[in-house]
Formats: sequence, C-alpha cells, structure tokens
Amino acid sequence: MSLTLIARVQGFLLLFLGGAMCFPLVVAAVYREAAWQAMLLAAALTIGAGGGCVFICQPTEKQISQREGFVIVAIGWIIASLFGSLPFLLHGCIASFTDAYFETVSGFTTTGATVISYVESLPRTLLFWRSMIQWLGGIGIIL
Repeated sequence: MSLTLIARVQGFLLLFLGGAMCFPLVVAAVYREAAWQAMLLAAALTIGAGGGCVFICQPTEKQISQREGFVIVAIGWIIASLFGSLPFLLHGCIASFTDAYFETVSGFTTTGATVISYVESLPRTLLFWRSMIQWLGGIGIIL
C-alpha cells in the first residue's frame, strides 16, 4: 500500500475543501460580517495543509488499488470533517470541538442532525458554510 499516494490524494481533497471555503467569504463581504476572519483563516490552514501534502508526497505508483481506495475514502471523511469544522471553532459560535466536529460530520453525511439549538443565530457566513457542507456531502454520496 502506497502511503504517499494516499496522502497526496488527501492533499487534493483538502485543496478542494479549502477552495470551497472561499465562497462564504463572498457572503461575509456582502453582509459585512466579522466571520470572514474565521473563514479566511480556516481556508488558509486547509489549503496550506493540502498543498503541503501534494507538494511533499510524490507517489512512486500512479495506480490506486482497491485497498488504497477504501483507505482514501475512510480517511477522507475524517480529514474533511476535521478541517470543515475549523470555521465553527475559529469563530467561536460552537465552542466545543466535539460539537463542531459533529455538526460538520452531520453535514457531510447529510443526516441533518444538529447541535445548534437556534440555527438562525449563526452569522450568514457560517450558515452558508453549513449549507455548503451539506451540499458537498450530497454530491459526495451521489458520486
């Protein structure tokens, strides 16, 4: 099993996720919300981690085996949820890591469960990110 190949694919996943985090920045600019700082920092951390994985991990093999595919998917859900929860944590609207991680996993798996008692109290920027997580999760399940 090629760990460098797995890490490189995870890097591309993080680059995609970091790019998706840039769309809520437009919402923050339109509504002039302070949540842009949390989104920008989360996007920068995600893109930085993804770029680091892609740059450092040069695989010797180009073919992904079935075994590596299973590992890529399993680790991908975990890593995407970890980095996807960063905006909630950095903004502070969800103070607990467990709650932020749960909210993100719930979005990516499109279960619809939430730990936020009053969802409308979130800034529009984070509401947009929460909706985007659910949309990306829906596309991921279809694919």
